Amino acid sequence: KQWYQRRVRGQFYNMIFFVLLALVTTASAFRCTTEEELEDGTTEINYPITPPRDLATGKTVWITEMNFFLYATAAPGADGKIHAGFWDKDDQLVYKVIVDCGEGRWKTMYDKSGGRGNVRKWKEGSLAAGSCGEGEVTVFAHVGCPDNKPEYKEYGVPCSRQAFFVVNGQVLDHDFPEIPREYVHYIEPLPVYLRKATSFRAYVKRDGVIFTRYAYG
Repeated sequence: KQWYQRRVRGQFYNMIFFVLLALVTTASAFRCTTEEELEDGTTEINYPITPPRDLATGKTVWITEMNFFLYATAAPGADGKIHAGFWDKDDQLVYKVIVDCGEGRWKTMYDKSGGRGNVRKWKEGSLAAGSCGEGEVTVFAHVGCPDNKPEYKEYGVPCSRQAFFVVNGQVLDHDFPEIPREYVHYIEPLPVYLRKATSFRAYVKRDGVIFTRYAYG
């Protein structure tokens, strides 16, 4: 009976997890601390991530969970590439996604070489039909574990290496490890720690795509 209850509970968590991944493409679902409309024709943004400090020690406290929403518009037949992700204090890439509207493809990239330019591909795949079609394109970035379920802490899921991107409701990942005997899935841990990130940046390569607003929280 206990095994069955844990399996049902795990299946329920998984269902909620993937439903959230598919739906978290609107800033209204979160308490965003910043939301801003951008000027017409904006093709680049740079938002500083400022960690809080411990009141007792004065030391920087790692932000265990954060969300970033980026909204763009694509012209008919746009072949622009959206680069969006996290950079460190030395302006070196930590982790980003490249959304290629022209090719209908996506890939994620990381650099753990400390600024020596050793950028590597992490995952790649095809965009869902219409992801970069005429209209609004929403890029959602999440850092941290999906929520504070005790299973993640108990089994040592590295939340500081958990991150994923969603484009118009499509989760840009395809590997979801399972916590043993809990039937709970999570994102495959990245090769880099997101705590190094000090800014969220995005820019467009080629024409046809512009940014309209963003939100952070």
